[in-house]
Amino acid sequence: MLKNSWSLFSALLTALTLCFSSAVYAETYHFVWTPSLSAGNTTAGVGKKFDITFDSESNQIQWIVRFSKAPNTNYLPDGFQLAFNNGPNPKGYAGELAFFYFDALNHADPKLTVYAYNSVNESSWSDGSPQSGAQPADKILSSEAAPGSAKNPTGWIKQLIAYDDDEERVLGFIIDGTKINTHTPLYPGGAGNPWKGAQFDLKIGMWFHPVKGLSTTYGADGFLTNWYRSIRGFYDTANQNAFIEDPICQAISGSGHTVVNVGTPFQAKFKGIDNQQQNLKVTYSGLPPGATVTPANNSTNSNPVNVTINWTPNGSHHGKSYNVDVTFTDTVGAKATCPFSVSVPVNKIPVCNAGAAAAYQNLACSAETTGVQLDGSASKDTDNSGPLTYLWTTNCPGGVISSPTAQKPSLTLNSSNADGSPVACTVYLQVSDGYSAKLCSAAVSINGCVRDCEGTINGVKVFDVCNICGGDGTSCLDCAGTPFGTAKVDRCGVCGGNDACVDCLDNPFGTATIDRCGVCEGDGTSCLGCTNKDITATLMELDGGAHKQRNLVKLATVRLKKTLLNTTTKAFSKKALREAERLRQENWRLAWSVARVQTVCSNTVFCASVSNQDILDEYRTNAATLRDIALQVMNELKTLKPKLNKGDKRLLRKIEEIFSVTTSDVNSVPATSSVCL
Repeated sequence: MLKNSWSLFSALLTALTLCFSSAVYAETYHFVWTPSLSAGNTTAGVGKKFDITFDSESNQIQWIVRFSKAPNTNYLPDGFQLAFNNGPNPKGYAGELAFFYFDALNHADPKLTVYAYNSVNESSWSDGSPQSGAQPADKILSSEAAPGSAKNPTGWIKQLIAYDDDEERVLGFIIDGTKINTHTPLYPGGAGNPWKGAQFDLKIGMWFHPVKGLSTTYGADGFLTNWYRSIRGFYDTANQNAFIEDPICQAISGSGHTVVNVGTPFQAKFKGIDNQQQNLKVTYSGLPPGATVTPANNSTNSNPVNVTINWTPNGSHHGKSYNVDVTFTDTVGAKATCPFSVSVPVNKIPVCNAGAAAAYQNLACSAETTGVQLDGSASKDTDNSGPLTYLWTTNCPGGVISSPTAQKPSLTLNSSNADGSPVACTVYLQVSDGYSAKLCSAAVSINGCVRDCEGTINGVKVFDVCNICGGDGTSCLDCAGTPFGTAKVDRCGVCGGNDACVDCLDNPFGTATIDRCGVCEGDGTSCLGCTNKDITATLMELDGGAHKQRNLVKLATVRLKKTLLNTTTKAFSKKALREAERLRQENWRLAWSVARVQTVCSNTVFCASVSNQDILDEYRTNAATLRDIALQVMNELKTLKPKLNKGDKRLLRKIEEIFSVTTSDVNSVPATSSVCL
């Protein structure tokens, strides 16, 4: 039918596949097989390459096989027979699978008919079932049926393929398998074996037989009336692995590793492509702080997806590297990731220069103060991270810097030390590029002007440790005796102490403590979460209920003895009353063995749960026994009376009523209570 090359056919096939599947979002399962010569029977031709796809949403099926000539005979097939499924060898699966007959006797007019598979080799065209005797074939579709009819609907055949390529032959089809896969078989498979038709997923099994010496005829309905072949090869296989094509991430720019300086814009671009035309979700990981992305993280976008990442590093990014992943995920979770990395060089510390030493040293003492022109202009930023800022300080006596943040401020200082000695001090300059700073200094010295600390030339007074001229060195001592120290006496009278004697009420040497609930001066109960329920009224009802049940037994025995008083009824009544009294006393005891106030606490650290269940169960059992005793007496009464009177019947109802009320009361008692330490 087509006589172009395999590469041209593949291109055409790709275009057709995109065309037919672009409107849906589905998984297209793909099986490509290049079997060895020993993988099948090659008498009708050597199966060189199988290219098979199935779209699980659209049901589109592509089955294309390239053949080379059979060894010795040089045969190439005239057609093939086919059944396939999602794993096991299809042979034996009657009533579950479709069976294809592909007739390529005329390459210009190949034919395809589809039946339900009868599991008996190649006879499905003539016998629909493996049952004994010939059954009518289960006909599904035929390219030879009336166009537009139910058996040859418009559009189910996309392409029937039969052509020779040099010394090789290509046979196959591309069809819409919806009608096949939704077919209701005439002879269904056994229980639990529903109709599958023609489909596979990540596993494929096939029964594929190329044929040679083919002879066919077709009836008026377009289906086979004869299929004969003289030679049949086979490629039967099971549980072969198919695959799903993952999306593609294509780097446009910014891939690999990029070094970016502070303040320099960086951009990376990527494209996500899904060959099945599915929407793609975009996710980013490892983005540097401040980066902007288009489209947004975790957004779902139509295929293809163009991603742009923009980022301009600032000083906080100096010396940092970022490993970024851009991931595209299709609708079933298949992923493609483009990694890239970006780093910012470590900032170079500025060069600091506080000026030439000759300009600051051996200055003449010509007045009480001396002026010095400072100069930081030799400082520089070697990597141009930003404009330099300046901060001047000094330890020179009386030193005042006119503009501490200027590049060239002036310094005014005392011409001599307070003790009259020559001045030898330092000016300090800190330069910063906004990210890193560097400190440098320059020595300043002034000759002469020797004075004592009071300004008296050749005076004898000196500064003490507290910098007091003529002082005794104690005025600046803290409680620990340290000059200019910070130690103080705390509220507990301890020098340098931490108020260790202060209690939780902030009273020095107080006795207040924190309880187990973390409450100052608490009683230890605020964190227990306890609630109390007074069930005295219920216990009284249970007490009274036991008494009422005993009385009902007594009333029943009275009626029994009135009806017939003899030794037997007297003994029976006495035994019933004795047992009822015992049970009344036991239920009285049980009722009042339950605490009248039930406490329930949420705290499980300091509180434990105590069960009332055994008491309640025993009470219920006794109450049921009391009722049964009363009913036994009434049953004895029934044997003596031909018919119970109204009073008897009221008593029966009362027995059940009091038992029901008592049961309800016992059910209202909490099954557990709490006990706290």
